[in-house]
Amino acid sequence: MKKLLAAILFVLYPLAAQAATITVRASGGNFNLTQLEAAMQSAACGDIIQIQANVDVTITGSPHTVPLKNCQSNPIVITTDASAGKLPGTGLRTGPQYAQYMARIVQLQQGIQVMEFAPGTNGWTFRHIEFPASPRGYGDVISVGDGLSQFDSEQPHHIIFDRVYVHGLEYTGAKRGMTLSGHHIDIINSYFANFTGIGQDATPISTINGLGDFLIENNYMEGSGYGFMSGGGDPRTRTHMIVTGSASTGGAAVDTTEAGHTLAELTPRIGRPIAIQTASGLKFANLASVTGTGVSGSITWKPAISEAPAVGNGVRYDNVPKNMQFLRNYVTKDLGWRDGIIDKPPAPTTSTAGTGTVPAGTYYFFVQAYNSLSYTNQSAYSDTSNASTAVTLAAPDMITVSWVNQTGANGMRVWRCTSATDTATCSCRDSAGTATSMADDGTLTWTAATRPNRGTRWVVKAAFEFKVADTLLVEGNIFDGNWGGDGGNGSAFWLKSVNQEGKCWDCYTQDVIIRNNVVRHVPAWLTLSSREIPQGSGYERPRAIERLSITNNLVYDCSQVYSDSVGSREVTHSGPVTDLTIEHNTIACESSSHPTVFYYFADGNTSKGVNVNFLFRYNVGFHNRYGLSGGPSEGTPTLDFYAPNSYTFTQNVVAGANCGIYPATTICTAVATVKGYYVDWGNDVDGGNFSLTGSTPLDNAAPGPSGIGVDMTALNAAQVGGGGGGLTAPNGIKLVK
Repeated sequence: MKKLLAAILFVLYPLAAQAATITVRASGGNFNLTQLEAAMQSAACGDIIQIQANVDVTITGSPHTVPLKNCQSNPIVITTDASAGKLPGTGLRTGPQYAQYMARIVQLQQGIQVMEFAPGTNGWTFRHIEFPASPRGYGDVISVGDGLSQFDSEQPHHIIFDRVYVHGLEYTGAKRGMTLSGHHIDIINSYFANFTGIGQDATPISTINGLGDFLIENNYMEGSGYGFMSGGGDPRTRTHMIVTGSASTGGAAVDTTEAGHTLAELTPRIGRPIAIQTASGLKFANLASVTGTGVSGSITWKPAISEAPAVGNGVRYDNVPKNMQFLRNYVTKDLGWRDGIIDKPPAPTTSTAGTGTVPAGTYYFFVQAYNSLSYTNQSAYSDTSNASTAVTLAAPDMITVSWVNQTGANGMRVWRCTSATDTATCSCRDSAGTATSMADDGTLTWTAATRPNRGTRWVVKAAFEFKVADTLLVEGNIFDGNWGGDGGNGSAFWLKSVNQEGKCWDCYTQDVIIRNNVVRHVPAWLTLSSREIPQGSGYERPRAIERLSITNNLVYDCSQVYSDSVGSREVTHSGPVTDLTIEHNTIACESSSHPTVFYYFADGNTSKGVNVNFLFRYNVGFHNRYGLSGGPSEGTPTLDFYAPNSYTFTQNVVAGANCGIYPATTICTAVATVKGYYVDWGNDVDGGNFSLTGSTPLDNAAPGPSGIGVDMTALNAAQVGGGGGGLTAPNGIKLVK
């Protein structure tokens, strides 16, 4: 009877399928993609696919496509077969030192991704895998979803990258490590290096068309353009409608206009921003209700707008990535990049042979190393060498020029000039390959050109930029190194709301918290640009940035030495922001010999709108040359102009300022005195302990344990994952952590 009952129970409740371990190994040398593709196609939810370590899985042509699975509750894991003892454990960051124990997927075809994802696939975890960029590094290494997809259902989701190594090549770079056009994507404990570009912005991770719910935590992120970018183009996931009737200031009857789109896709968007076209321009509100699920129906919005749309006007929902967390990452640029992509070669040497037809005269030779394999077929050139010793020919002769090849170069450009200083007296000739000399007997062809002194640089923009964002937490990160003059103004943060390509009426930024971060080795730390459009485009301006909190950050070694321009602005503020809070920040940016500005309002007018609820308090900074300016005159008049009757500027240290022109509670103590208030102000390079000593006028001048300026206890706790030190979200911002 017991055996019969057991048999019945087994039929009714069979044992759960056991997860399988599938091994992918080479039979000799490297192996191609077919074996991995077969394993991934056959895998069931929960299976583990182990790829032989330190052997290339090679791709030639189309990228590897992760197949369609529905495993979000029990992901398939792709990993190495190396033993756990040789790899970093859970929660620890990986790096190049572990590459020999990783699985490695390699694209051999120039300009093609390594990996992409089938539309809608979900439930994949990638662990301990190296993904090098394709030759010349153009485009993405990994595309999580299609940046041109128009529907939520096409976006991959519930994807995890944990302890992966994604990188470009040292001298040819790579444009992007990962582009996120999906949702519920975690990138953790990973290492991104050599994302660098000539003529284009390069970044380890970016999103344009993703829905959001991204966790980016505890990664090493090296990118010349940006460490992370949200935006940069108009999203394709959107719902465009035309008003068909019953229009009022609070709603309208509408039809969807783009193939395949219906009103049903708006129901999950209730509460999100929309833009309404009217005779006087775009108006902005939040979607309140949707009636109908087909192409026709009606919608309402709140609050009511000042003018009803007309029949034929458009209404637009534009996808902006929502719910992003950027935590405990180390974001950096190699300061050596300022000297060029390829090292400047030493001056060449010359000799003559007594025979040849090079005309008599005096010549100066320079050399310039180059690499012709950078992506987009743009060569990278070193700075030009110093001149050779002058070669003076009394009669026609042959000249041999010799040089030392440079690491990373695959050729040398030789410059022949008739002046050591006049760059317009030159002509050039290239020598490809590994040759170390060029003999000119008078028959070589030279091309007249102006000799450059400065070679090619990677495009450098910012450490962190968002052009659109909805509910973003940036906490516990170190942003180490940025500079101006190679494409940007040097600011570590560029925070924007921008209609990039003219089709994103409501590309907005709202509900952002930036707290407990360290910013160092930069010329400026913050640029705000609200309601931005490309210059001269005539596009509709998007809505203003709303609810932005910048709290408890430490900025040091903020100096003019990191900018090639003649001055810097520690904060540049353009366009209106509603509910902007900047508090408890210590900003150790010191310069009196350059036109440095403590806080600069850049517009010169308020045509884009005025700031509303601007709260600036408990911060420490230096006046430098111009203090807070950009309006009619420095200090209070500037605040009155850009945030009329809508600002609180209180209990801030603007060291060295004239307090008579600032709000009454401003502290204008001398710079040297302010530095003495701290346990260890540091030398502005290696940092220090920016805590107050406990017996200064600043200690009890603000609520909380830290007094005015940064709370070092909270800052240090966030750096190691200990949380935000009990800080609350001002201005109604909803915390996502």
